[in-house]
Amino acid sequence: MDPQIGRAGFRIAFYVIIVSGVMLFFLQPGTAEFVISALSLAIGLLFAVTIGVLAFVASRIRRRGIAPPTMRQDAGEDPW
Repeated sequence: MDPQIGRAGFRIAFYVIIVSGVMLFFLQPGTAEFVISALSLAIGLLFAVTIGVLAFVASRIRRRGIAPPTMRQDAGEDPW
């Protein structure tokens, strides 16, 4: 997995976790908004754990040399 994808996933997950977690303090329990915020918090936590596990597995595969080599461009090649 590309490290940039993992970082973006963690940023999205932590944004959802922080926003929904803060909202839970201001909403009344038992309302629809509270339930949606709690579900958003759970989904954000699940997403963060999933990204963490995928990053861990990808790093172990890369260390063992099982993964195919990454594509590298020539020094004179234009990336676009």
